[in-house]
Amino acid sequence: MPAYYWMEFYVDPRLGSAASLVAETVRALLDAGCRYERVRLLTTQDTALDRMHQRVTREERALDLQRAQELATNSAARLEDSYPDAMLIFTYPFEFDPEVRAKISRHGDDLQEAVKEIHVGFGPVEDRRIGRRTRINVTMFHEFVLIYGRPETHERNMQRILLIAESIYNHVKPYFGWMDDETNSSDMSYDRLLDGKFPLGNEIVFIGKSLVGTANLRDLNRLGHWNKMLPDGGVVMRWAAKDRWDTE
Repeated sequence: MPAYYWMEFYVDPRLGSAASLVAETVRALLDAGCRYERVRLLTTQDTALDRMHQRVTREERALDLQRAQELATNSAARLEDSYPDAMLIFTYPFEFDPEVRAKISRHGDDLQEAVKEIHVGFGPVEDRRIGRRTRINVTMFHEFVLIYGRPETHERNMQRILLIAESIYNHVKPYFGWMDDETNSSDMSYDRLLDGKFPLGNEIVFIGKSLVGTANLRDLNRLGHWNKMLPDGGVVMRWAAKDRWDTE
């Protein structure tokens, strides 16, 4: 199984339609330089079971973007946590060092395309603050994009990923978001924010305008974490320490 880099944004579904959320997310990706390729259709079996025990079959189709957005909107409009009906697949021209390109080519044409892919899904999740949120989930290859090759290349790719994330934030206006690698592929920051703790529990965290005033950011600059004010008054932060927990 490939290792992925993860990105999630949280949106209050009461503030806009599912169709608008999907459309703005797609526009953000296109504006950031991504290209739409196809859609992955997901069919859930054993729906009476909890999600961890359900079987999911998938089929990929080269549907036009409008139809793909309609299918993704069905997922975004759901009221209960479930696998999405459809996942949108984009590509992005990440940078790869020559030795990494050689490594990729040894695995065949399929991998040469897959390492450029960005997968985007939508769905509902319980939220202790507002009851239910809509989650935008974005994943891409981790090892080829951010591990293999030179550190300078990794950082340039990381900056490209951050620009994609900022584009989504600026279009969608989520109240929270996080980014991290496969070894930390879950939200370890949102509950910290709600509990009044320093909220940077993932590599990168976005705090939207509606929550930034309540966030405990007293140690942000003292600990040397990179941070940037966003156009709407929110903030994005990136962990600075080599060992993420050495200043905990």
